[in-house]
Amino acid sequence: MKLDIGSGPEPYKDFTGLDHIQFNENIVKTDLNKPLEYESNSIDEIYSNHTLEHLDNPMDMIREIHRVLKPGARATIIVPYGMHTASKRPNHKNYWNLTCIDYFDGTYCEHYPKWASVEFDHEWGQSGIYRPLELLMDWIISINPGTYEKRFAYIFPFFSLIIRLVK
Repeated sequence: MKLDIGSGPEPYKDFTGLDHIQFNENIVKTDLNKPLEYESNSIDEIYSNHTLEHLDNPMDMIREIHRVLKPGARATIIVPYGMHTASKRPNHKNYWNLTCIDYFDGTYCEHYPKWASVEFDHEWGQSGIYRPLELLMDWIISINPGTYEKRFAYIFPFFSLIIRLVK
């Protein structure tokens, strides 16, 4: 089974959609601020696109994702980047940036799950005439993400932060 957490009316690919609104008969209505109603180690893959920023405590959901995934299974989580104006919407309860990796690799807090693999990526959303600047920022991010975040993210933020996790 594959879950799309916060799917909206159209779940990702061949995933089962979970959302707080039952848009149609293909969506499972659930309160995403509560534990997932699935057995531990029972889910093959999880996808979540622009959902965790709406939750009261997104790290509770991260722990739930870790709990329900089978060993070796993947989760892809996409959130708006905290420096981008899209992250400042009034229904967003939390912000995400590149230092979030500390919460996923097990070094920040011992009560957060330790993942077998953690990768961060980003998507720009602008493109067009901005593509050369995006390529320069990609290079800076690849060398030193902290430099990008301290010096350039305020003037040229990317749109989404992508977190790929393997249990």
